[in-house]
Amino acid sequence: MKKKKCRLSDLATVISGIARSQPWVSDFGPRLLDDLEAALSVLVAIACAHALHEKNIGWAAFSAYMVIRSQTATTLRRGLLRIIGTVAGATAACIVPLQILASPAWLAVALMLIGTVTLYLAVTERNGYAWLFIGLTFCMLMTDRLQNPSANLYLFAESRIAEVATGTVCAIVLSAVTTMIVRRPLSGNFLQPSEQSAANHLRCWQTTAFLHALKGGVALAIIPLVWPLIKIPSPVQASITILAVLMIPASRLSSPGSPITTKLAHRFLGCIAGGILAAVGLLACHHSPVAMALLVAIGVIFGKHIENSDTRFVYIGTQFTLAFLVVLVPDTYQSVSVAVGIDRFLGILCGMGLLYPILLIANLAHRWYFGTIGKQ
Repeated sequence: MKKKKCRLSDLATVISGIARSQPWVSDFGPRLLDDLEAALSVLVAIACAHALHEKNIGWAAFSAYMVIRSQTATTLRRGLLRIIGTVAGATAACIVPLQILASPAWLAVALMLIGTVTLYLAVTERNGYAWLFIGLTFCMLMTDRLQNPSANLYLFAESRIAEVATGTVCAIVLSAVTTMIVRRPLSGNFLQPSEQSAANHLRCWQTTAFLHALKGGVALAIIPLVWPLIKIPSPVQASITILAVLMIPASRLSSPGSPITTKLAHRFLGCIAGGILAAVGLLACHHSPVAMALLVAIGVIFGKHIENSDTRFVYIGTQFTLAFLVVLVPDTYQSVSVAVGIDRFLGILCGMGLLYPILLIANLAHRWYFGTIGKQ
């Protein structure tokens, strides 16, 4: 009974912390500008992706949201790293022999190998954002073969590169425009310092980071192995979730507490809230593009406001927005389907479900090993 009270208390702490971070100040400040800028970049990316007849509109929207920052230089750097990583990951997936794609066992080996290596480099290297997208794109294309074995891998790779490029370019252009028109004329109040990478840049082997990355590789390998038994909804979203949750700078891996478990819990809370609200909103919009655009803007502003808070719950805001966009942004307005968004949302939850046992087993093994050493 005490355990249950503790969990409810933790949830109440999260909710109260988010609530305290949400004062909507009457004056037009940097935080509100960031919120509006993020919402506008997402809407522009969606409009451009539709105009270019791209296949997966959501990826253009995600890219715009994740790339845009208050500093144009930071936005440009993140955008270039995202595009470079996507192109490299798609290229790597396209040169994989067909024999590997046809075999669940070999596919598991490929996912484990590439996932582990790219995640290790993502958490240890200065340009880890590019390495993350090499792994994300590779795993995304590989796991999509489980659900769509007859799909053209090369066309899917081209589509993903185009969608990421569209969202990224929209974010970079909008960031430059708002900097010139709003931030600079209003002087230092709107010129926030550039982000600093928290990655450890020491070029030496880091065993803790490798073991951390290996957890992700094992979880990714499980996807094709369980696919014949359990048809995971959207294995693509499952693979993305595994890598995204484990994207923690190496410098934080040995910090007190469990940053991975906390991040997983925050992703779960953000995704649940974003997914449910988006599904309800999608039904309420009655296929109206205008209503859906308005709802997208409101959801992005709310999620970005949490992400820009000075609390420890910023990741909840990021995941709320991404899940919100996953469910709400349709690939076409002619046939809006809640089922497609729900499948993607369930894929996110499945990714968490596959990763959590791996984290639990690794934690138990760690305690057993050091417990045994301590007794000697």
